[in-house]
Amino acid sequence: MTTLSASVRNNILRMSINIKNGISLKTRWLNLMLHFSSFINSYKVKLVEINGPKIILYGFFILLLEILNFFISLPAYAFIKPEFFAGGDQNAIKTYRLRRIVSLSVLGGMVLAVILWMLVALFGVALFPSQSHASTASWDFNNCKVPLF
Repeated sequence: MTTLSASVRNNILRMSINIKNGISLKTRWLNLMLHFSSFINSYKVKLVEINGPKIILYGFFILLLEILNFFISLPAYAFIKPEFFAGGDQNAIKTYRLRRIVSLSVLGGMVLAVILWMLVALFGVALFPSQSHASTASWDFNNCKVPLF
């Protein structure tokens, strides 16, 4: 794990030097995303090379890194113009815009679905307490007033 902290320190040092040299925020953010993606790729290469139970640990670590990469790259994906990436290729710009619209729409739909699911679960218990009563009720069938058979 010392290589992780050393690489993070080196990237922070590079970013601070780039700030002094006048590199734009877009370029710094893109460099951070690319460095982080290469860091993830190095762990994916290690995952292919190792054997045994370490594979599970590396898999979970890569999964966490990919989730972190999602949150790092989301602002750039949402707010940086595609002309910055494509360099003037109109077909690539149209494709990028379409992909961005579709992926952000799907992300918004998934967030909306999770929020609705949580609201239904929360208000369902509050509005219909009789269904939640079954898990806390006494299940004593010796004092049953309704004949079962």
